[in-house]
Amino acid sequence: MLVKSQAIILKKIPYTDHASVVTIYTREIGLQRFLVQGLHKKISKNAYYQLGNTVEIIFNHKTNPGLLRIKEISSIGAQSAYDDFGIQQVKWFYLEIVSHSLQDEHSDPSLFDFIYGHFLKLAPGANLNFLPITFLLGLGMELGYEIDWRVGQNAAIDLTTGNLATNATPIFFKSDSWMNQAILKIMDGNLPDLSKSERRMIIDKLVAHLQHHLFPQKQLLTLEIFDMLNSQ
Repeated sequence: MLVKSQAIILKKIPYTDHASVVTIYTREIGLQRFLVQGLHKKISKNAYYQLGNTVEIIFNHKTNPGLLRIKEISSIGAQSAYDDFGIQQVKWFYLEIVSHSLQDEHSDPSLFDFIYGHFLKLAPGANLNFLPITFLLGLGMELGYEIDWRVGQNAAIDLTTGNLATNATPIFFKSDSWMNQAILKIMDGNLPDLSKSERRMIIDKLVAHLQHHLFPQKQLLTLEIFDMLNSQ
């Protein structure tokens, strides 16, 4: 069956001298692995397969096991963003979070549209100080791990349920009143006046929540980029 789908390039591993196995997140059928040949030639479509690229692909979907093959690929989004170091660093953070959070090949168009839309926002002029926060907030909601930020001032939040912790709660983190208020503003479409350390603390809390549910045994390698970005 011939399938046309929006997609995000997530991972690329050399397979032979002339081919790579590319993991691609597609809107139509979720995570899939493709065998792509010719990427190591002087003239190739390698530019389409850079990690984090937003593309549209056409491929034959088969039900039997094995790698799929792409018939056509085209770029979608601001390709000029490749020259922006800050954008590339945030994109790597998104890639790490998404790669750890997607569990299987199941297709979820709503989740895909959210993730795809945030990758498209990584264009020149983007507010890189707040995009990672809105990405983490929205991703938690899409995956069903929403935190109740209206639980009150200086509240302890249960990592398992996202609600107010009790004396019996085994795993929790402390949410200060300024953080609750700032996140509620962000969720309402307003950008609060936050210092770089405050933005980083919010990111740490949101990552800890997702990590608890989705990738407890894995550590993120890209968090240090926000120290660099927030210092600007």
